[in-house]
Amino acid sequence: MHQLPEIANLPLQPLQVPGGWHIIINHFYELDPDDDLAGRQFLHLDPATITDPWSDVLFYYFDHSSLWQSTRNDGRYHIDVEWSPMGKRDGQFIIRLYHAQPVIFSHPPKRTIKQKRDNIQISYELNPPVTWPDSPERVFESRDRKQIVSTLNQWLGECSRVWS
Repeated sequence: MHQLPEIANLPLQPLQVPGGWHIIINHFYELDPDDDLAGRQFLHLDPATITDPWSDVLFYYFDHSSLWQSTRNDGRYHIDVEWSPMGKRDGQFIIRLYHAQPVIFSHPPKRTIKQKRDNIQISYELNPPVTWPDSPERVFESRDRKQIVSTLNQWLGECSRVWS
């Protein structure tokens, strides 16, 4: 039986996330499914004890349902990065982009709530109500982490420029 390795000290994958996004999950590390891990001390394991990098270390990282997940602050876009099938050596990265649609009302709901607390006026700007589609608007799959990063950065930029 193998001890679960510490992956918290792995370097996170740098991404170009524009302002206006809420990161929900970030377990997306600079780690590839075919890494041999030779000499990588940051796993808190003696490299000499790693006989099969996949079963000794990588399986635990690639056994998450989501590696990275974010929603635009206005709730209109959601992006998820996962490894599928989970925990399988022959899997691949998958990015899914969901685009919510505004709910149409005959009488639009309030966009702002105002409250007074201790004689101070506070205003809350409300996000418009949206409905989420059953399937993603876009899907991209690749075993190559660099292609995933490039596509993810591109989609984040595109979704940040579109404010409708």
